Amino acid sequence: MPDGDEFILGPIPLGYYRYTDLLEGPLSIEHVAEINDAMAYETENRHRIHEALKTK
Repeated sequence: MPDGDEFILGPIPLGYYRYTDLLEGPLSIEHVAEINDAMAYETENRHRIHEALKTK
């Protein structure tokens, strides 16, 4: 699992959760990891779509 603030705080500006969710405890590190995985999948899918559309 990556370290650093980007891993924990990165999903906040994208609306996946609020900073207060981290402070008040409804999210676990497992939730944060799942959200980061989902963000990576979304980024990869957007990249693939972009590349596929470029070749047409």
